[in-house]
Amino acid sequence: MRFRTGALGAALLATGCAAPSGPPHALLLQVRGDGTLDGVAYTVDGDRTDEAGPVSLPWERVVSVAADGEPHPWTLRVRLGPETGQLTMYSTLDGKGSLPTAIGAPARGTRQAAVEMGIDGTVAG
Repeated sequence: MRFRTGALGAALLATGCAAPSGPPHALLLQVRGDGTLDGVAYTVDGDRTDEAGPVSLPWERVVSVAADGEPHPWTLRVRLGPETGQLTMYSTLDGKGSLPTAIGAPARGTRQAAVEMGIDGTVAG
């Protein structure tokens, strides 16, 4: 008996990699709070996206992560502005609830240097 695998199947067999096991995961990154941010940056699997400020709150992005059984590291960093108030950062995977991951309340108007805060994690694809 003979099987036809096609180019993708042949490549997967040749490298010993498993095919993705299902639909991609949805990683929701959120920042809620008062005021604006001077910038937001997030990274998934080493691919970085920067958004220059002012960035209005609340802010959120949904990032697709492969369901391939491999670890997928991610980070979320925010640069606080002089008028940034209380803020909370969240991460949610596949719609499952999340507790606040980071909470901060900088003093308004007192910073003279850039202040950043962030969260990170790994999605088990």
